[in-house]
Parts: sequence; C-alpha cells; structure tokens
Amino acid sequence: MNGTILHKAAALGNVLFLLFVMEFLCCGLFTRYTWGTVSLPQFLFFIRMQGGEICDRELLLSIAAFCGVLPAALAAVCVWLYCKFARRQPCYFNKAWFFIYLVGLGVLLRQVLDISGEETAVLYLVLFICYLVNQGRNVQRQRDVFVTLALSVFAVAGILKLFGADRLYLSFFEFRETDFYAQNFVNPAGLDFKGNKKRNVIIVFVESFEKRFSFLDQGGVRLKVADEDAIIFADFTEGYAQRWTQGAMFSAFTGVHIHYISDYFRYALYDKLKYNEKRDRILMVSNHAGKDFDFALPNMPSLGKIAELNGYQNLFVQGGDIVFSGTESFLRHNGFAKENIYGVNHFIGTPQHEKGKYWWGVDDKSVFGLFKDKISALEGDKPFLAVMFTLDLHRGNNPYFANDEEIVRATIDNLNDFIAWFKKQDFYENTTLVVLADHKRMGENINVGGGLYNAFFNVPARLRENADVMRRFNQIDIFPTVLEIMGLVLPERKAGVGTSLFSKEKTLAERFSYEQQEGYFTKIDRFYQKLWGKREMFLPFKESLLWKYKLIAHAGGRWMDLSFRMTI
Repeated sequence: MNGTILHKAAALGNVLFLLFVMEFLCCGLFTRYTWGTVSLPQFLFFIRMQGGEICDRELLLSIAAFCGVLPAALAAVCVWLYCKFARRQPCYFNKAWFFIYLVGLGVLLRQVLDISGEETAVLYLVLFICYLVNQGRNVQRQRDVFVTLALSVFAVAGILKLFGADRLYLSFFEFRETDFYAQNFVNPAGLDFKGNKKRNVIIVFVESFEKRFSFLDQGGVRLKVADEDAIIFADFTEGYAQRWTQGAMFSAFTGVHIHYISDYFRYALYDKLKYNEKRDRILMVSNHAGKDFDFALPNMPSLGKIAELNGYQNLFVQGGDIVFSGTESFLRHNGFAKENIYGVNHFIGTPQHEKGKYWWGVDDKSVFGLFKDKISALEGDKPFLAVMFTLDLHRGNNPYFANDEEIVRATIDNLNDFIAWFKKQDFYENTTLVVLADHKRMGENINVGGGLYNAFFNVPARLRENADVMRRFNQIDIFPTVLEIMGLVLPERKAGVGTSLFSKEKTLAERFSYEQQEGYFTKIDRFYQKLWGKREMFLPFKESLLWKYKLIAHAGGRWMDLSFRMTI
C-alpha cells in the first residue's frame, strides 16, 4: 500500500517537474521573441510602466497561450508518449554505433546546413536525451525516470542559450543596484539664456541613415548630401537602448536612457517571424503596448518641455503612425500640443496613404512637403523647435521604390532639397538645422558601433569656434547640444547624462564602451526610477535564498530626497 502511494507520489512529482521544465522553456522563448534579449530589471520596468494596467488584451492572450496552454500541452504529450511506450522492451542501440551515428550526423549537417558549433552542441544534447529515453523505455521505477528528466534540463538550457533567451533567467542571479544616475545626472531645469538670443532649431531624424547611405556612386558620378558647410562629428554611434526609433528619440529629447525594452529589440524578430505585406503586419506586442506607457516624467526635464517653458513653438511631423510605440503619448506629455503633432493620419484620403497603408506609412518626399508647410505657418515673432522623422530607409518592402538604390537616391535628393529650402528662408540666419540618423539599419548581423550620419548646419559662432569634430557620441548627447544651440547656458556643459558636443568634456561614449554601458544600465537604479516619478518602478525583492545574494536592496530603506534637484 505504502509502496503504491510512494510510486504515485513519485509519478506526480515527475509530471510536475516535466511541466516546470516546459514552462521554463516556453516562457524563456516567448520573452525572447516578444521583448528581445531582455534582462529581469528591464522586464520588470516594462511591466510596472504599463499605464496602470499590466498588459493589454493582446499581450495577455499571448502570455496565456505561450506560457500557459503551450507548456501544459507539451507536458501532456510527453506523459502520453511515456505511458504508451514505457512497458515495451527497449530497442538497444549499441553505444559504438550511436557514437558513429552522432559523428556522421554532425558532418552531414555541417555540409547541408549553415549551423554553428553551439547549435550542433544543442542538437547533440537533444539526441543524447532521446537516446537515454530510448534506453529506459522499460524502466518502471519512477526515480530512474526522474534522472532522465533531470538530464533534459541540460538540453533545455542549451536551447535557451542558442536562442538568446537565457539572459532573463541569468540576470536573476546578478540583480544588482547601481548609483550611476545619482553620480552623473545633471538637472537642466532652471537654465537661462543669459543674453543669448533664442535660436530656432530644426531636427530631422533620418530613418536608419548610416554614413554609407549619404552618398551614391552612379556611372562615375557621386551623388551625396550637400553638407560641405556643416559641422560633422567623426563618430556618431548607437548607445545603450538606442537601437530603435523610440529609444533614440527618448534619449535625444531627455538625455536619459529608456529601459523598458531591450536594446536588441526587433533584430531577431524580422528573421524569425515573416509578415505578409498584403495585410496588416505582425507587430511586436511590446511596441504596441508602448502606447499605454506613462510618459509624464515629472522629474525629468525634456527638450520639448524646456522649449515650451521658454516660449517656443513645438512642431512634430512624421509619416508613420504617431500612436505606435507611444510616440504621441511621449510628445503630448513633453511640450508638444496635439494640434502640432502630425502623422500618417494627416494623409488619409491621399494616393500616398493608400499606397503605403500596409507598410510603415507615407513616403518621405510627401512628409518633407508637409514639414515645410507647417514650419512656414508658424508665428514669425516666436522661436520654434521643429522635429521630423523620415521612413523611407526603414527595413521592409517599401512600396514606393523598386530597390535600396532607389531609396538611397531619393533620401539624398529629399535632404538636399530640404537643405536648399532651409537656406532660402527668412528665418535662416537665426536657425540651426540638425540632421541625424535615429539608429543603424535593422536586419541580420547588425553590430553596435559607429557609422551613423550627423550634420549641424548654421551653428551659432559662439559654439562653432574651436569646435572639436573628432568626437565619439550617441543620441543621449543631442539633448545638451541642442539646448546650447538654442542659446541656453549649461554651467557644466551637460544635461541628463549627456554632454554637449561643443564642450571639452568627455561624452558617455568616450568614457565607456557599449558593453560597459550595458553593464551599468541593466542594473536597478533607484535614482533613475525617481526621475520617472515612480517609487515602485522595480519590485522590492529583499534577498535571494540562492547563494545568499542580495537581489534588490533598499539601500538601508533610505529614499534619496531629490526635491532640491527636481523642480522645473
């Protein structure tokens, strides 16, 4: 009797263990394909910032399906297969022949498929588990089944490693705090012009505009951006969490990183999930959910807010959906009035909108035309901050062009047309035009590093003199640089954690490599969460039972009083 009870208890334990393994695997892979190679602090940040609700309906259904139904179904299938074959005699596979089989299979796969050594190792782990299960199909003792299940954990770990889904789990053991923002954040509130005239600024963020796209050789003739009279800094590179448009915009507008989604976001998705251009695309749910984020930022002065407080007219124009990824929410909370924000909906009813409605939006030529019209319509006696984002170079099947060469040519032509228009305007003498890439072009084998385009046209003489163009910087440095161009005086030549490019101070990119930045900014930062005005942005874990590591300390329960620095 007792033996039967123990046997059933062991069987139940094995089923629960199997379910746990499947849950572990499915949740890891789901997180990878939804948010990217996200760490636990980033994941918690995303959950806590969802505008009062943890998730929207689409995300909840996805979580239920991939982290609830799927692992349960996989576990049930495994149990059914075991029960069906457990009492049969094993088909013994001679060990020598099995070794030859593995070696032969490895050679064959390397000849036929382009797989890495890591992928081959995972395959061998899976085959070895299958071999063990085959050898133990007649084993009745549940403890031996448990050993086989335990060995499968190695295969699961290998699969998670292969697909880059291991970071979420491994970061649990490295859950540390940092005081980087407390040591480096410079509050730009309360700045003064100190006699400088308020200068207009136009910023054009060109989608995926690497330096290599700023020229095009055709039949011995080079077509290039007309930037001979611009200041161009040597090394513009993506910084941490700036490898996508919203992340780049947030950093350029605030001098602060945005942590709620992995900086690797979307890169692998394009190659794994294919979407049909003839119907609505499959979008990352994290992008979709971003529209509900709370971007009030009570303790984080932004470019739009500072401009608005100093009497500027703020204008924003792009050819895509302004709701996408929380763009409209961010702008309306940060100095841009609803009537001065224009997106794809402005073009509804036009041939351009009809042609691009299954793509990302409207072609750049049409958007540049709108941008010119809206700038011309601004009040002439007030300074202005005008921002535009392009789309043509966005990865995907652009319906307006036959190939990439046509897109690059059109991008250069559009920029040159706008630069020429800018130089003819009455406001030119008191206006600086900044042309920037938002990030590198997305796709396979994209690495962090330099190679992004930047050009500063008609910079005021007080900044242009003695400017050192041999600078390495990223989007986070655009914030203090533009503030200085506007005429505001930065006592430390810094704002947020960015540094003005016209100063002699080192930028973040000059001080730290990308990997070092990632080391700082994937940790919990209590000062950073206070910038967002959130006391509980990160969950208050006390202490880990594993290895007796501290996970998230409360720094002795003391909250830093930032009121003296955080008034705008």
